Amino acid sequence: CKQLWEEGLKAYVRQWWNWLDFIMLSLYLTTFSLKGVAYIQVQSGRYGPRVLQRAMWPGNDPSLIAEGVFAVANVFSFARIIYLFQTNPHLGPLQISLGCMIIDIAKFLFIFFLVLTSFACGLNQLYWYYDSNTEFCETKVVNGENITFNCQYNPDAFMTIGNTFATLFWSLFGISSPKSTDLVEDDFFIETVGQGLFMSYHVSAIVVLINMLIAMMTKSFQVIEDHADREWKFARSKLWMGYFDEGSTLPPPFNLIISPKAIYYFLMGTKRVIFKLCPQIANFCRRQPFDRSTIKPENQNANYIGSPPDRKFQEPNGNPHVGFNFRPSDINYQDVMKRLVSRYIHQTKKQLRQDGVNEDDLLEIKQDISSLRYELREDRKREAAKNTSQIDSIKRDIIRSLRGNQAWMPSNYGSVPPQDIPSPISSAGFMTPMEFESLKQELITCLRDEMRTLLTREQHIPQGSVQQPPIVNSELYETHLYTQL
Repeated sequence: CKQLWEEGLKAYVRQWWNWLDFIMLSLYLTTFSLKGVAYIQVQSGRYGPRVLQRAMWPGNDPSLIAEGVFAVANVFSFARIIYLFQTNPHLGPLQISLGCMIIDIAKFLFIFFLVLTSFACGLNQLYWYYDSNTEFCETKVVNGENITFNCQYNPDAFMTIGNTFATLFWSLFGISSPKSTDLVEDDFFIETVGQGLFMSYHVSAIVVLINMLIAMMTKSFQVIEDHADREWKFARSKLWMGYFDEGSTLPPPFNLIISPKAIYYFLMGTKRVIFKLCPQIANFCRRQPFDRSTIKPENQNANYIGSPPDRKFQEPNGNPHVGFNFRPSDINYQDVMKRLVSRYIHQTKKQLRQDGVNEDDLLEIKQDISSLRYELREDRKREAAKNTSQIDSIKRDIIRSLRGNQAWMPSNYGSVPPQDIPSPISSAGFMTPMEFESLKQELITCLRDEMRTLLTREQHIPQGSVQQPPIVNSELYETHLYTQL
């Protein structure tokens, strides 16, 4: 009750172990209540004689019910010890895996109950017409007397809905007879349908659902096993925090003893109730309240040097002075802890900013260098493509100009003596075939020499050395990224 009162209902029901405690305590309280009811009924004399053999007790006797409830409570009581296994490095991960499997088992039971109910209703509807008390016996006359032997009865496995549920459940473990669907009336069609339903139940429940449950439990166990150390440490820390938190003064079962703190809280609560119901008594007994907070309010009668705008109060003589505009209810433990945490986070971030290069800065610089490398590579490709296009355009212009000059030549250039052919300068655009061939050879020679020079320069560059990028009139080197690097 103390834990429920301090944590609240929502926080209490989130933990599965609290549900186990609630069920266990409820069963024990029910046992004691039934024992008390049985004692009162016997003492009153309205329940029959005080001394009666146990075999003569009615089935709904409170003592019998109390014994059954007490047996179930003992099961939950000993199962509560599993909670302490979380501190053990060998049993802790296994206990956590078992907790995860419970959720899978609950999902399986929901589907299994639907399948079980469907087959139970069908089989019961098929067999409830046949009375289990029906007897078929063989008779034989011996010495003039009729003797009955080999008596057969209809099985009662599916006669009632309760027996049907029990038969189908125990058949999962092989505790059922294959002849549960046989009838003494030799009704072939009913027996065939019953056997078909029984076989379908075994296939769907045992072959499908049971194996699905095993697969789900295996998956849950494997997930916990992969992170066994982390899961176990988390559960162990959670268990320790539960013991460190504020709670009962004494551990169970000594927490049932009333402590002085509980008496003090009870008296204070009674006092508040009386003051609330009787305002006259509250006004008569009212005095200066005692502040129990950790941070005490500042003395309002203290004098300060200077006059900050946020420290103003009046002394008894009416003169304004400096002080805190303070309300005691505004400062409590939660506010103080919140401010301390905020200050710690702020100082930590400030210290990280003031320190040298951290991992985030290195990652940022690495990304910037990588992006710059790709930009330089793309820029170099663009410049190479531009130079190639320029060379191609120059070639096309030269070929176009040469073809144009050749088109302007006279048709009878072969009959003209060589000494009468004008030069390119004096002819204003007319070229002889010899001059055309010499110009072409000169261009080819220049291009060949230029290519040899470039290849020689490339061969003299040692391997592994980083080539300098070409001088490019690009705006890339004026960007903010290049300036930072």
